[in-house]
Amino acid sequence: MIHIKDRESGGGQRPTIRRVWGRRFLASTVIVPPDVAERLNTDAMAVLAVIRNEVQTSGRCSLPVAQIAARANIGRAKVRAAIRLAQSLGVISVEQTPGGKRTIVNRGLKSRC
Repeated sequence: MIHIKDRESGGGQRPTIRRVWGRRFLASTVIVPPDVAERLNTDAMAVLAVIRNEVQTSGRCSLPVAQIAARANIGRAKVRAAIRLAQSLGVISVEQTPGGKRTIVNRGLKSRC
């Protein structure tokens, strides 16, 4: 879905185009085992989809929580809760790098696309 947002700073400027993918679409692209899927809601599945996409491109997800929240279109607190839940279910793991940065490693997420 494409939303067009007009800038409020005056006339004559081009509108900003922003793509917003719904949580349901993101959640529908994630494949997890059935016993894990029973415990995850739509928000958590959308977070896992964002993590999976980042892992597919770079091998690890080192995105900040705020950026994951923006891509999944949910709040930061829900992102943190979804990461903790997925980590407790063994779907992902969070590792600390020597520089102090946290990275998320995919342990069992697959894609429908």
